[in-house]
Amino acid sequence: MKNILQATVFSFGLLSGNKHAAGSRPFIASGTCKREDAEAHARLISMVIDACDEEAESIGCPLFCIASDGESRRGSAFTALTQKHTLNEGSELYRLVGGMRLMNMLVGEKDITADKDPKHIMKRCRNMVLRKSGVMVNGTLVTPILLRYHLKEAGLNATHIDNLLNVTDRQNVPVCFTLLKEIWSLKDPKATDKPTFMKARKALQLLGRLFRHLVLPFVQVTLSLHEQLTHLSAAAHLANFLFTVNDARSTALPSLTYKDIILMVKNAYFCVAKAKIRNPTGSFWLILLGTDRLETSFGIVRSMVGTDANADMSSLTTRLSHSVECLNIFSKHPEWDRGPRRLKLPAIEDSNGDIVSAVDHINTTSWKGDVRLEHVTPITAWNEGRRMVEDDLPFLGLAMHDSSGKM
Repeated sequence: MKNILQATVFSFGLLSGNKHAAGSRPFIASGTCKREDAEAHARLISMVIDACDEEAESIGCPLFCIASDGESRRGSAFTALTQKHTLNEGSELYRLVGGMRLMNMLVGEKDITADKDPKHIMKRCRNMVLRKSGVMVNGTLVTPILLRYHLKEAGLNATHIDNLLNVTDRQNVPVCFTLLKEIWSLKDPKATDKPTFMKARKALQLLGRLFRHLVLPFVQVTLSLHEQLTHLSAAAHLANFLFTVNDARSTALPSLTYKDIILMVKNAYFCVAKAKIRNPTGSFWLILLGTDRLETSFGIVRSMVGTDANADMSSLTTRLSHSVECLNIFSKHPEWDRGPRRLKLPAIEDSNGDIVSAVDHINTTSWKGDVRLEHVTPITAWNEGRRMVEDDLPFLGLAMHDSSGKM
């Protein structure tokens, strides 16, 4: 029997345009048997938050948010820590985000919010459409068989479709992005198509709109910060519609996936607002949110000792410490840093919308859009995102749709 090490690693990263200054710096590794409940996990995270608050001056800024992947136990702990009370209406932060219709205004101590990693959410979206039970989209059930048929009708060959719909390959990021793109690229049905085909195609296009608004803010390097926030607002409103219309709930979007989408969008808006308060003339890169930088640290840790990719608790902490040392060295000698070879996030060029692999892992230096905070008003972007959905999909009746509760 093999004993497999499992550990919870805490790391902090600055929201800086300098990729070495913004690098992940792990500072705690806690071994776990995965048996502690959410309450115990929340106590551990709370101690880490308090430590970061005490060292805010030496770190250089206060803690904006706490991020994680989709692990459910950690998600419950995050909820307990970041949704304690309603944002103070007299605060400067409320002035920037308080007028957002349907936005959940619950925050933690010192207005801290929770974040979910965008790529984990996107992989969940792919896995969602591969469910045998299908996805209910505005009253139409979309199954993998139906999706396969429409991809074939769009001209994709059988081998490519098999690769995109391979249920055993759930962690492949390029395959995930490609499938989501193929769905949102489906063309309108012809007037001569059968009514059942037309209905299914419109359902797939609606689902594709959601995927497009979720993906573009993190891969289309020409987008401005305002455009990124607008797309995220559109994604949140579409997800809310699909989840609540006809009381579809988890038959449309798995509850955890829906919750994580809303948390990610909310955190993006709150972090931009906090950055505007702290440095109104500065810049903000949405791609720095999430846990992507910690994944880079893990990649360094796994490749430090040649073929010995495994580690016990002692060697793990040693390697994590060395990864921070490497980051500090690269800060002094950036020309030595070649970047990760395997960690890639494809970019989408604005000219034709195709996913290309020419751009390696996207960072702040490769982002071309205007990310200056002085050109962004969160409430404006939020409202534009809703109008984008209303204008693009008028048949939904989103303007008349009365959602149940906050997002």
